[in-house]
Amino acid sequence: MKTQRVFTHGGVTPTWIVIDDAYRPVEFVNEFLRYLTTVDRSPNTVRAYASALKTYALYLANHKIDWVKVGFKELTGFVAELTEPVQAVSMSGAPPRIAQRTNSTVNAIMAGVKGLYEYYRRRGVVTELEIYQSKIYKHSRYKHSLYGEGRRHPVEASVLTRKTARTLPRRLTRTQVDLIVRACSNERDRFLIQLLDESGLRIGQALGLRHSDVDVERKVIAIVRRRDNANGALSKRRETYEVHISDELIASYVCYLVDLDTPSDYVFVNLCGDRVGRPLTSNSVTALCRRLTDKTGIAFTPHLFRHTHAKDFAASGADSRYIQERLGHASRESSEIYTLPDHAEMKRQFNNFRDARQQLTGSKPS
Repeated sequence: MKTQRVFTHGGVTPTWIVIDDAYRPVEFVNEFLRYLTTVDRSPNTVRAYASALKTYALYLANHKIDWVKVGFKELTGFVAELTEPVQAVSMSGAPPRIAQRTNSTVNAIMAGVKGLYEYYRRRGVVTELEIYQSKIYKHSRYKHSLYGEGRRHPVEASVLTRKTARTLPRRLTRTQVDLIVRACSNERDRFLIQLLDESGLRIGQALGLRHSDVDVERKVIAIVRRRDNANGALSKRRETYEVHISDELIASYVCYLVDLDTPSDYVFVNLCGDRVGRPLTSNSVTALCRRLTDKTGIAFTPHLFRHTHAKDFAASGADSRYIQERLGHASRESSEIYTLPDHAEMKRQFNNFRDARQQLTGSKPS
């Protein structure tokens, strides 16, 4: 089994399918993936579902299980198989190592499986499927009132959903961001890093920007979802929204424009080689991040700037409502994690508490 990228909308927008070892499409999976594309889910989301369902389809094929007749027993067997350690293949000739999926990875795969069956349940294909008579869907915070379960989590739910530790997203320090900016070799790269850091945009949103989206006078950038971007960049949020920017970022944009001698509607374009003037791709940005990591010793990805911006925005006093709107999150829950205190903040608050109590009691710190 493997996933295969294909293109729609005139060969521009990427999407994904699953094929078996004989290169035949796994149709019950691909119909669901086509549905996700039709309802305008992002290519990255479709890719994640395709990867999860490839693993599930392989499990069904290996155990000769009909996907329509899957029950609670088969699903628990799938989860058990997912959690088993496996021997990882080494491409460098080094001794193979034992690898194991994290609970978060297992849950992500199971989310894909649940999404698949929810689609076919709504179509009436699996209305009598045993998993809908079990309680694996009844623990969902979105469905508890419909199923009469209140907020009680049934025992069965813990079998199909692994417990995960809540971890706060990693972020960069201001010193690290400054070092990365200074390591850039041209105005385009500097502006890109500064834009990601100040706006919290996803890299797909940044690479899909057109010059008409940048309103210098109003100091805002419009984030527009376009499916015809030549580089396949796509904003995850369907609605157009605006992000406010600073005078400093506008100045960086102007410096980039002065340095840019290649006309293009796209803000970020290739500056050299046989693709001069063509819109920059995510692969090119990934290569840029690797070069800057080698220069600075600071490991980062474009998405790390999004986490950094959100956490800094929350630290300035913004609550999750404003973070949600600025980041373009579909739900407020996605933004609330940035309002949680990290280790340094917890230590600072404890020190404040300790000092206040010592003042009340008149005792001195030991």
